[in-house]
Amino acid sequence: ASFTSYGEKPYSRLTVNVMEELVADGRLQADWKKRPHQNLDFSDTEFFALKTFLPADFDWVGMRPPGSGKGPASKSERPNVPLHKLYSLNLDGNKLEDDEFHNAVLSARTLPGLRQLRMRHNKLSDPLILLPRLKELYLSNNEIKRIPNLIGLEGLEVLDVSRNKIASLHFITGSHDETGGVPKKLTVVNLSNNKIEIDKSVDRGEAAAAKKMTGLAHFSAQLTKLINSAQSLTTLQLKDNPFCMYFSEYQLLIARLVHTRSAFKRLDDLHFVTRADGRVDDDLVEMAQQARAFFGQEFEYQDKIYRKWEECQPFWQKLLKEKLDVVLLDKPEDEAEAKKYFFGNRIDELAHIIEKRKETAEKA
Repeated sequence: ASFTSYGEKPYSRLTVNVMEELVADGRLQADWKKRPHQNLDFSDTEFFALKTFLPADFDWVGMRPPGSGKGPASKSERPNVPLHKLYSLNLDGNKLEDDEFHNAVLSARTLPGLRQLRMRHNKLSDPLILLPRLKELYLSNNEIKRIPNLIGLEGLEVLDVSRNKIASLHFITGSHDETGGVPKKLTVVNLSNNKIEIDKSVDRGEAAAAKKMTGLAHFSAQLTKLINSAQSLTTLQLKDNPFCMYFSEYQLLIARLVHTRSAFKRLDDLHFVTRADGRVDDDLVEMAQQARAFFGQEFEYQDKIYRKWEECQPFWQKLLKEKLDVVLLDKPEDEAEAKKYFFGNRIDELAHIIEKRKETAEKA
């Protein structure tokens, strides 16, 4: 195979000469062949357009086998560069594809301690990532069509798959997976700017009972599963997906699900703010309060804020009209009827209303 030679930028593959040029340019330490690297950055598009992370004439190596001495094990005359202490790897802005995860380089064998992986602006479509100690994964601006398989990434805390082509909130699950494919430690999830639609949320491979659910009911069930599984969730980004145009009430549903969590801070561009006195004071809290009343629950907010429904009714009317767009086509003023339509036993009727909104948006 032919590889980009020394001096031709941007480089499509790493070589000893390329690494030495980085040394001459002050971007890499002179002892790079022996140094136990902790951070590596190959995101400069002036230098790199990597088609693979597999070097041409040296090897990345991970954990040293017992009795191997101070240096990494060597099976050839090629230089062996240690990555067993690598904490973060930045491969943004390259041309990497899914095959990168099928070789031994981007794996726990070579990167046993990797905590942060950035692969934004590449050509990934369905990556299989097996890095069990990974905490942060950034995959925005790729060609990903579904939420990546996160089974085995039980320590994952940050997942950014924004600006892709994901069409569903479905998480891949394993046969003995009790979390529904959602890592329990997730704190930040960014699914904004994708292709998520409500009518594409019913996965044909799931149980027959799920197939009988309306698209709206199944979409809501998936959203609920995500939030209930990720108990440490602080930030959720879903804005700028197609469904947002005709189902703005999703924010109200999420507010209902997270209103008891003091750790939750941000939904799209709305923020929770916890004040010094322990009270939470923000428009999203107001949404959570209204959601409790809207869903017919006891009106309270975890001993932090108590208000009567009458005191909040003016705000609710304003929210109903300006933000949430909860409208019955023939009786927009009938608040009691609106409550019945919203995720009650008449969900099919609400789904019908949302479908009409969608048709109107598509025509516009």
